[in-house]
Amino acid sequence: MTTIAIKIENVHVHQAAQQSQIVKAFLDALLASAPDMPAAGRAALTPPAIGQLWPGQGGIYAGIVRGFDGQTDAHMVRLAELPTEQIDWQATRDWAKTVEADGHRDFAVPTRFQSAILYGNLRELFETSGWYWTTTEYSERTAWIQYFLNGLQGYDDKSYKARAVAVRLIPITA
Repeated sequence: MTTIAIKIENVHVHQAAQQSQIVKAFLDALLASAPDMPAAGRAALTPPAIGQLWPGQGGIYAGIVRGFDGQTDAHMVRLAELPTEQIDWQATRDWAKTVEADGHRDFAVPTRFQSAILYGNLRELFETSGWYWTTTEYSERTAWIQYFLNGLQGYDDKSYKARAVAVRLIPITA
C-alpha cells in the first residue's frame, strides 16, 4: 500500500482563478479538512461585501461579530432562505440545528447582539412585519426578540410565535 502525504503551508490564488468552481470547491474542501491551517493558507476565505451571497459558505455575508467569553471574533453568514411560518422559541432553536446550506450544518439562532448586527447590516433582507427570535434568554420563561422594521429589541414569553433566522459563524484566525 502506498501512502501519499501533502504538506501545504500556503495557498495562493490569483483573482481569475477564484472564479473557477473547481478551484473554489478544492479550496473549500481543503479549508474544511484543515481547521488549524495557518492564517496565510486561509486567504481564500475572503468574504464578499456585506449583503452579498458568500458562495460555499451557506448564505449572505452579514459582517464581523465580536467574540465574547474567550471566543474569537467571527464572520457571520445569514441563511439565504428563511422560513415564513412563525414558531415558538424552542422550535426556532430546534429548526436552526437542522439547517444545512452549502454542506454546512453549523447554523444557530443568533444572539441578541448578533441580531443587532443583522439589523444594522442586512435589515432590508428581512420581513419587517414581525419579530424574530434570538437565542438569548431574558429569564427562564422569556427570550429576546428583534424587530427589523426599526431595530427595536424586546423580550417575550418563549411560547410566543415569532419568525426564525439562522446564522453561522466562521472564526477569524490571526
